[in-house]
Amino acid sequence: MAFREDYARLPQMKYVPHPSTSQRSAICNEHGYGLIASSGDAPRVILLGMTHPEGKIKQIDDLLGLLRQIINTGDVIAIEGARGKITKDTAQEGSLAYRLLQDQSNKDCVLLHNENDRLVARGYTAQYRLKTGLSEYAARAFFENTKARDEAMCMDPEFGLISLAKKGGPSNKVVQIAGIWHVWLKNIETYLIQAQLPYEVYVPKEFVEQRSLDK
Repeated sequence: MAFREDYARLPQMKYVPHPSTSQRSAICNEHGYGLIASSGDAPRVILLGMTHPEGKIKQIDDLLGLLRQIINTGDVIAIEGARGKITKDTAQEGSLAYRLLQDQSNKDCVLLHNENDRLVARGYTAQYRLKTGLSEYAARAFFENTKARDEAMCMDPEFGLISLAKKGGPSNKVVQIAGIWHVWLKNIETYLIQAQLPYEVYVPKEFVEQRSLDK
């Protein structure tokens, strides 16, 4: 694999929209998100990609708007970041986590971060190296660290997507909010397929080709 070339190419990708007539897909579409992949009729995991330049989520208002409509009692909302339950004491004011605490206060859902803190710290280092010069070594380190983060995000026995989805009731789901790179690399999709968990993947419309689904 040419890591340097892939790092430069992936942000230019445009996804083909995935056909769906579900109410959730329509809601996400209204809030600036397009469905690009799905598996199964009753998804247990919803993956929402986002961009966060300089650490600020660009789609924060869109995410809050769609989550108000698709989250039900008993669901889990997981956000990338050092693992732990999100509380008013741990959430940074103005962050997505902080605003979700306010938005979802009337629903009995769980809010948490679900990444390995050591790998998150390594991710910051890898991104810094890429900003100072796009080399094959720096790109390889970034991809390898992102893959390790995705594995921890999915496979951790307490905070992993797979464990959380299997612990929930048959009508409950886990919504994972993660940076767009985690979507591009498809590691999370691979783990969900291996675990035989139905899922849906949504990304901001700017990453979705504008074409008719009838063609």
